[in-house]
Amino acid sequence: PMTDVKNGQDAWHIRTITYRLADALVIVLGWHLATKSLVGQVGVQLGLSTSIAIVVFHFIGEITGMYRNWRGVDVGKEVMCAALTWLITCPLIVTALSLLNFDVANSFLGLWLLLTLACMTLCRVSLRLFQAVLRSNGFNVRGYAIVGVNELAMRLARKIKLAPEMGLDLVGFYDDRSADRIPEIDRDLGQHVGDISELVEQARTGKVSMI
Repeated sequence: PMTDVKNGQDAWHIRTITYRLADALVIVLGWHLATKSLVGQVGVQLGLSTSIAIVVFHFIGEITGMYRNWRGVDVGKEVMCAALTWLITCPLIVTALSLLNFDVANSFLGLWLLLTLACMTLCRVSLRLFQAVLRSNGFNVRGYAIVGVNELAMRLARKIKLAPEMGLDLVGFYDDRSADRIPEIDRDLGQHVGDISELVEQARTGKVSMI
């Protein structure tokens, strides 16, 4: 597993803000699309209903870890986490609207929730593709290190090298063993650059962002 050294990123990091804003807009967009398809409620109910949905969704998102750093994780897992968060949110939204005596037709409500889920999935895939293009062109690239020199470590390095969209640049392999006990590393992958204590120092200075 890849461990992000900078786990304590500010909650107001630009990526988090972007995703939260995108999710809020997607929830509103889902309501708008449902209104276009069926005779739905607008006005005050639009504002209150979508506001409730946004607040509840963001709250559940904190529990499911939806807004964590997904760098290096398959987009499918991120989409599944977002979908799960929304599916947990849906019955809470229905309950809240019922308690508020909102006159929302079940057909309209169901369509809104389904359209929002579809838009949310599309939005996350699109954002991932946009990030991939930026990273492939050298933007937002971070250095990572691999602990241990073995076949598994080299397979990992090769896999990441073949995926520039991940935005990860190998600093090197770190291993406490003496040079004569370390297996040969393929030249195209990288090299053994130090032991664990040196890795800790590199992480403190910020040269290594992920381990």
